[in-house]
Amino acid sequence: MGDDPAYDGLSKRPSMQASLNQHGTELARARQGDGDVCCYHWFEYCSGRPLLESASSPPRVAASCETQSFHGDPMPPCAAVETLEPPMRESLRDRWLADAAAEHASIAAFARQTLELVALGAPADLLADSQRASLEEIEHASACYAMARRFDPQGRSLGPGPLSTPGVRPSAWAQLVADTFVEGCVAETIAALRAERALRDCTDEPTRALLSRIADDESRHAALAWRTVAWALRSGGETAKHALLAAAHEFARGLPAATAASPDHDDRLRAFGILDRSAERRVWIDGWTEIVEPMLRALVGPRSRDADQGSSTCSVSSVSSA
Repeated sequence: MGDDPAYDGLSKRPSMQASLNQHGTELARARQGDGDVCCYHWFEYCSGRPLLESASSPPRVAASCETQSFHGDPMPPCAAVETLEPPMRESLRDRWLADAAAEHASIAAFARQTLELVALGAPADLLADSQRASLEEIEHASACYAMARRFDPQGRSLGPGPLSTPGVRPSAWAQLVADTFVEGCVAETIAALRAERALRDCTDEPTRALLSRIADDESRHAALAWRTVAWALRSGGETAKHALLAAAHEFARGLPAATAASPDHDDRLRAFGILDRSAERRVWIDGWTEIVEPMLRALVGPRSRDADQGSSTCSVSSVSSA
């Protein structure tokens, strides 16, 4: 084939994008004997821990619907919102609905992680923090759905529909390490950094308050993931270490390329905490090169013990100002 095919995201999910998984594509083509088969790395530019069935599958989220069963406290009227034209309000609503759906799915992702930790005899502090993170994701989702209602031109109360959840994965150190690295060490770090970057140009106070809370909580969730990986490496030995490095290598191969700023991005979106696509990609690149990759090197290198002790204070502050 000629140039690698590009994929610009699902039409109804502007927060989701993908890039070609070259290695996975080669394996799939060899296995199926079909030169047109392509595999992709999925990137979900939303908050929270993604609910994945497999490393190559897109995150699972519930469809949004009109419901009174899942929403946060109503927000007071705001002149800056009321004066926006309906298409702009719909765009803001849809972006916050995407974040809300991702946060809602994170509730299930942490619940599954807790069960997987129990199966491997995890210590009490990891179990408690995993349960606490799930409760925090409920609060995030409620607040994001309330934000979506704030921007909806009809002021509808929106929330999640049913979510089909994947089962608990095989109880093995290598599995736990690889899954926790991708879903926690990487995705939660990116979620925290994304919220920090969105705060830069955000002038809307309710949005700033929510983004600040999400940044703090997701940073703490990322730290939990690093602590979990460090514990699993001590217990799982070389097999777990090999799985960690393999997951990191495969993920790095699929990182999105940097792009120029989007010329059609309305500056008013930034005032309400919405990054354009080039800024979203920059978050992934900076999060990997400035936070995840250095911590990974420290964890698996000769100073892994120091990295283990320091991982509980994982922060995005040094990169958010880059």
